[in-house]
Amino acid sequence: ASPEGDQVNYLTFFISIAMVAVSIYNQRLSEAKKDEELEELATKDKLTGLLGFEYFTTQVTERINSYNIQKGDSVYLFINVTNFKVYNDQKGFRQGNEFLKKVGELLSEEFNEYSLITRQSDDHFVVFTINLKVRDKIFALNEKIQALEPDIKPGIMVGAYEVNKPEEDPHRSVEKARYAYGALKHKNDGQLMLYYDEQMHDDYLMVQYIVTHIDEAIEKGYLKAYTS
Repeated sequence: ASPEGDQVNYLTFFISIAMVAVSIYNQRLSEAKKDEELEELATKDKLTGLLGFEYFTTQVTERINSYNIQKGDSVYLFINVTNFKVYNDQKGFRQGNEFLKKVGELLSEEFNEYSLITRQSDDHFVVFTINLKVRDKIFALNEKIQALEPDIKPGIMVGAYEVNKPEEDPHRSVEKARYAYGALKHKNDGQLMLYYDEQMHDDYLMVQYIVTHIDEAIEKGYLKAYTS
């Protein structure tokens, strides 16, 4: 082969190597981006950028263990945005989503770095925070949310559950905070916040017992249907 031919072959070889290297680099870059996107989907709420709910529960467990949190030190807050349906009806879903993002930002401003915040679903948010001046923060947050749309007057209603057993499953703790919110909603007396108490606990246990034993009750004929 001529020297010129050898040079052409070497050049072709190096070009091929370079193309393979670029291809491998792009593939790995693409895979890294996908991994990053998957991690973000697993850890963050897509709409607000707050923690994803399941990731929130794991972070709560880690924080309780790391800081040796004891009974009464911290509290779960189940936060419902009131009049949000009216807001959606009047402003549309796109503006509704922007409103929820703003609520998330206000929550992050009101509750500092020692708090964990998630959007559980729709217009429901959950906060795990230090049990200190919580009512003051809730009232301040409510005023800020109302100021976003004075004509519609959105606001918040909050069910709270003080950490009683630090080892308790965060899902169960959030359900108790939600149960307190449900009791507050049925009171309809203008309060913004209600703590889960002993009476609610007894009611909660009864509801849990009925739910877990409903199949047995039907099977044994404890439940019967009557027609009027």
